[in-house]
Amino acid sequence: MSARDFNKSLSAFRAGKLVERMTALINPGGYNQAAEDVRAHLQGRLDHLSGEVFVDTPA
Repeated sequence: MSARDFNKSLSAFRAGKLVERMTALINPGGYNQAAEDVRAHLQGRLDHLSGEVFVDTPA
């Protein structure tokens, strides 16, 4: 591999895939923990959503 191989531009998609691959290779536990943190955060937000939009039906 030569220096000119590194002078090619990447699309946003390819750059994202490269970062995902590097992250998975370097620290798979950290990647998994980040995904779990996001899932837990979103679940917490969804759990509170029902209380915020609930309206009693008239009797």
